[in-house]
Amino acid sequence: MSSPLRRAWIPALLLGGLLLAACRAPAPTSTVDPVAAATSAMTTPQLSGAQSGFPAATTAPLAGPAAGGPVDSSRQVFRVAFRSAAAPIPINRIHEWTLHLETADGRPLEGATLKVSGSMPAHRHGMPTEPKVTADLGGGDYRVEGMKFQMRGDWEITVDIAAPDGQSDIATLKLVLP
Repeated sequence: MSSPLRRAWIPALLLGGLLLAACRAPAPTSTVDPVAAATSAMTTPQLSGAQSGFPAATTAPLAGPAAGGPVDSSRQVFRVAFRSAAAPIPINRIHEWTLHLETADGRPLEGATLKVSGSMPAHRHGMPTEPKVTADLGGGDYRVEGMKFQMRGDWEITVDIAAPDGQSDIATLKLVLP
């Protein structure tokens, strides 16, 4: 004879076995090609003067494995490029960036007011810090301190730009941290 207590054990054992098997299953593999991600346009920039329209003198300091751009602002009023002081761009470590801004016709944008923020749209969260522009370095270059990415993946860095002549626009730098 089977009691109600004995019948309850059978489904519990089966469920426990399934859970144990699921825990031992291999982790799913990534569908992102790490080579393609590491060599994307945002992590390996195309910053030569002839190709980007940026004069060679201003793009040289922005070239490197932790740099990207230039990217047109949403209304194509400005162009923005970046370089991280740390290469490769670190995870869970505060570091600084240099942003380079130009007008659409290629003149360095000096004296602008900038606001920088970052987000991971797929995860619906932002950066754990609030980056601040701490210096106008001249020649269209600006120091941004407080950059910190807490995880790998697809990030969007938004640069809200207000020029001294009253023009304003937003540029979005998209990058993949492999």
